[in-house]
Amino acid sequence: MRRTLQQAAKALPVFTRHQTAIQAAPASSARPPICVYPSAPHSNQHQPHGLAHLLVVAAGSLIAYELVSSRGRRRPGHAESVDEPAAAALKDSPAPRATDAPSLSLTTSVKEGESDSPLVEGGKYEVPRHVDDFPEAMQKLYSELRGVLGDRASVDMDEREPYRKDNWTYHKGEVPYIVVYPESTEEVSAILSRCNRLRIPVVAYGCGTSIEGHTVPVIPGVVINMMNMSEIVAVHEDDCDVVVQAGVQWMELNELLADTGLFFPIDPGPGASIGGMIGTRCSGTNAVRYGTMKDWVLQLTVVLADGRVVKTGTRARKDSAGYDLTRLFVGSEGTLGIVTEATLKLAARPADECVAVCGFPTVKDACKCVSSLIKAGIPVACVELLSADTAKLLNDDQDCGLEVKPTIFFKFTGTSNQVQECIETTQKMASRFGGSRLVFRMKENGESEKLWAARKGVYWSLGSQRPGKELWGTDVCVPLGRLPDVVEETQKDFAELGVEAPLIAHAGDGNFHLLIPLDFSDPEQMKRAQEANSRMIARAIAAGGTCTGEHGVGMGKKQYLLQHYPQETLEVMRSIKKTLDPNNILNPGKIFLD
Repeated sequence: MRRTLQQAAKALPVFTRHQTAIQAAPASSARPPICVYPSAPHSNQHQPHGLAHLLVVAAGSLIAYELVSSRGRRRPGHAESVDEPAAAALKDSPAPRATDAPSLSLTTSVKEGESDSPLVEGGKYEVPRHVDDFPEAMQKLYSELRGVLGDRASVDMDEREPYRKDNWTYHKGEVPYIVVYPESTEEVSAILSRCNRLRIPVVAYGCGTSIEGHTVPVIPGVVINMMNMSEIVAVHEDDCDVVVQAGVQWMELNELLADTGLFFPIDPGPGASIGGMIGTRCSGTNAVRYGTMKDWVLQLTVVLADGRVVKTGTRARKDSAGYDLTRLFVGSEGTLGIVTEATLKLAARPADECVAVCGFPTVKDACKCVSSLIKAGIPVACVELLSADTAKLLNDDQDCGLEVKPTIFFKFTGTSNQVQECIETTQKMASRFGGSRLVFRMKENGESEKLWAARKGVYWSLGSQRPGKELWGTDVCVPLGRLPDVVEETQKDFAELGVEAPLIAHAGDGNFHLLIPLDFSDPEQMKRAQEANSRMIARAIAAGGTCTGEHGVGMGKKQYLLQHYPQETLEVMRSIKKTLDPNNILNPGKIFLD
């Protein structure tokens, strides 16, 4: 179903960007034909168990995205370094946090009421006290989980430690005490019923590609790794839908669907799993044409905190029966229940596709062009905006041959006639705002795939070009007509504060991202970056927008919900959480400050 890293290595020389050679490229090669990007290219620390994914790009085209570490699929028979009886194994395991503790207890290395995440400006939360005798409760839980899962319940420190931080985030939390690898809804139900009875915190984990620390435990407890639940249950071609388990990755799904004439159009970062995409209500480059994750989920199977299994929605395209519980769980970030299975709508693969690049005098001119295109009803499939410094970054790292100016990547899809008509109209509109002639990247010779792979790989490219720095990704979304002014003012703020922040935007829906390379040990640099970020979010909200368009709240955006929603709205959200999870075991410390 997919081309593996090993297959790619046999075909072409391979190298990694960050001193981890798989096979050396020929010395005469100016640029190796395959690039292998670790999941966290900006990290200078050796993490033998933390490398979770490799992004493989051949001649600029994404050909593989492999899960390769101990965080991935764990099958029965996996070597367990702790072979003693359950209680002794937990008691003798290394202390799972940075601070030395005389015994297991429900305390964290974070002071109560504070967050140690360097990106949470003034972040506050109340650490729940779930149980009085935490060591005894954890030992009992581990014994019970071993009875249900066998060696798919682990207290191996090498497996537990990497969960303290997501692959794409620098929000840091606590090392969980137990990691479990369920293979069915029934097993997830058994895990949650036991955790709820003992009031042990639980975090569901997919592929670790979230930005705002959604899967980082705030309180040490249990992490449920969903990657053993990666079955594509059923494809209904005539109905244009598919049933998948939560651990399926969207890229794998589209590979399987390649011969059906259908595809799943939501395309966030490479490697994201369907469960995580549902949890964050994500989108991607296709959102201007196809909408976001909430628009493509028909039905869910969800395990509640007490172990009850509920099914929401139907496979019908229209359903007005009762409350829309499906939408309640989409975007809930694992705080209301754990999604184990989903029925997703599928779209027809376009008959034709064309990719073009257009440069503009300023970012504001580019934004005005996009706003006018959407207002005129031009059916562009993707409209991705890059600032001039982002264009230069891709030239330096991926040899994209872009003009170093604000640039839009357009994608046109449909029949040949539809594509041609859309191109002609777009060129006329771009010229009105000082845009250059469209430069086309051809599908036949792989240029279009190379360009889009470069766009998807901006995060890795920035990490490659800024060695020694760590990356902070942030996003906001505003009404389309406000995008030109909000982007222009935001760029002025970052420049005034001396903070580098290459911009990429899903400009067709008003969503823009900034990738900020930082030295997190420099308090003055952090202060300036936090100030610039806070100004951007305040400006977006004042413009009628949101503090996050597709990343979600997690740990990093909690404090901004107070600006985002009235207190009454937040109280309704809290009451829903309390009703479905009265013991607050599901991903505590996320979304809400208190």
